[in-house]
Amino acid sequence: MVCVFRNGFANAGCKGMRIKVMKYMTFQPRVLAHTVCALLATGLMACTPAEQAVKAPQNVEVVRVSSDIARTKRDFPAVIQANNLSHLSFRVEGELKTLPVTSGMNVKKGDLLATLDAADYERQVTDTKETYKLAKLNFERAQKLIKTGAISASESDKLEAEYLIAKANHELAKIHLGFTQLRAPKDGIIGRVIADNFENVRVGEAILTLHDAETLEVQVNVSEQLLALAKPDRESRKAAFQVRFESLPGKVYTATSYEFETEKDPQTKSYLAKLLMDNPVDVPIFPGMSAVVTVDMSDIERDSFQGINLPSSAVVFRPDSDIDGRNTFVWKLSDDEKSVSMHAVETRKLGRTGIELKSGVKPGDVIVTYGQQQLFEGAPVKVVAEKEIKG
Repeated sequence: MVCVFRNGFANAGCKGMRIKVMKYMTFQPRVLAHTVCALLATGLMACTPAEQAVKAPQNVEVVRVSSDIARTKRDFPAVIQANNLSHLSFRVEGELKTLPVTSGMNVKKGDLLATLDAADYERQVTDTKETYKLAKLNFERAQKLIKTGAISASESDKLEAEYLIAKANHELAKIHLGFTQLRAPKDGIIGRVIADNFENVRVGEAILTLHDAETLEVQVNVSEQLLALAKPDRESRKAAFQVRFESLPGKVYTATSYEFETEKDPQTKSYLAKLLMDNPVDVPIFPGMSAVVTVDMSDIERDSFQGINLPSSAVVFRPDSDIDGRNTFVWKLSDDEKSVSMHAVETRKLGRTGIELKSGVKPGDVIVTYGQQQLFEGAPVKVVAEKEIKG
């Protein structure tokens, strides 16, 4: 500290505080010096707020919440399959006349995929049309004759029935003629062409396959443990699955879970899970290709995390505080473990080994268990003791 004397006053370094030193004081120089220094020190202490002073790190003891699977990744062999695969067939039988599509071709909804020889069906339309026209004419005549009593009501009813049947047959013949054309029911990719031109095909016999162009299905066999955690209704599943291909080094794609079988395969003792991934536009990926699905178990563990037992000393109750409607808190260490922040927790019950939490703490968190008395938001800390508990 440097004290500057001007006009008989000593500046103590604090705003508005001065100590007058009389020019003709009779104190001894040493006594005067001690007196001035004591007053200066007193003034400095009064003008420096405690909260503005540099705080030394507070010694704390902590517990680290970990899990057996929280930091592990596991790989599973997988196979790419077509998503929403459809086997397309004709609704009428006949000889295959044209087949203008090939495997791997992109098609739009309504595009013509194949046709049958329609000669027989065109003839049926012509024949039923003539029958229908004649039946209609007879029925219209009967409507006039029945008014004059020239024909009975039963004869009129018979002609009306013949007219309605002829009309239905004609409409059905036109529908069958339309069925000789096979059109794409949706946008997609032709997966496989099964039949050849000039073959006779039956009703319902698959001619070709069509699947989604935007997405692919990833099939992977998983264990009971993973299946229980990676249920399709979990929102966090979207970040849990990564797909890699040996033929595409350096490429990693994200997949999401959407379906799984509930019956265990008797041979592999595992369950079939189906994932969805976007079909990349920069590289070709086709059904039947082998892949490796990497599961980040920590992502799943965070979502399935139900609660842990913390030492009772770790949970702080402050009735005058409120975070998210709660007044029970823990002090969590920052990512660099050099400071702390307060986080609200939801307790479930008090047990013999501590307090069981329902929410607010997850694997990877480091919680203060001793030394909270002097802590505040962002307070610097020094870990002097650490224990590990399983999530």
